[in-house]
Amino acid sequence: MIILLFVLIGAFIFIFLDKDKDKNIETSNNNTHIQTELNKDNVLSESNNSENNKDNQTKENKDIEIIYQNLEDKNISSNDSKIVKEIVEKFIIAYCSVSEGINPKTRLESVKSLMTTSLYDELNKIINVETDLATEYYVYRNINKIVVHTIEKIKGKIKVGVTVFSDYLNKDLSTQIEDAKQDYTITLVKKNNNMIIDSCIENFK
Repeated sequence: MIILLFVLIGAFIFIFLDKDKDKNIETSNNNTHIQTELNKDNVLSESNNSENNKDNQTKENKDIEIIYQNLEDKNISSNDSKIVKEIVEKFIIAYCSVSEGINPKTRLESVKSLMTTSLYDELNKIINVETDLATEYYVYRNINKIVVHTIEKIKGKIKVGVTVFSDYLNKDLSTQIEDAKQDYTITLVKKNNNMIIDSCIENFK
């Protein structure tokens, strides 16, 4: 009788432990499933954020109206003219834009290869002074419109006349000056068969 009682108790304990083991396995599987779903959500979230960033960058570029007036020099080939326009557009957007969340002193890094080393150093000095002297009222600059009104070849160099219309904003992103106009003369030369910016002059009237 005592032996039978021990057998029954042992069988009960075995069944209880076996059920508990199944519960642990089920819980572990559920946790694994939940973690897998969370990982999927994180991947999707990161992917969506990446796509949103790309969309935002595209929208920012689209917000800038770019006008190329038909005043090109007949001595400039259509291919050179196309290259000049692309270089000038990229350069002006990088040089003249001062956006929130971007270090203004390093904004020329993305277009460093489009200009001579001497011009890069010269413009960085100007940017450093402008940034250090910037007041709380004029902190950011948003470009509204770029007008390329002249492209001409003079003594082997290509000179481009550009007018930039911008809004100046304070530290709270409130517009202080709207659609301010600034003229630039950009000179490009060919070095090692590549077009490159040799000078950029702001024209003050």
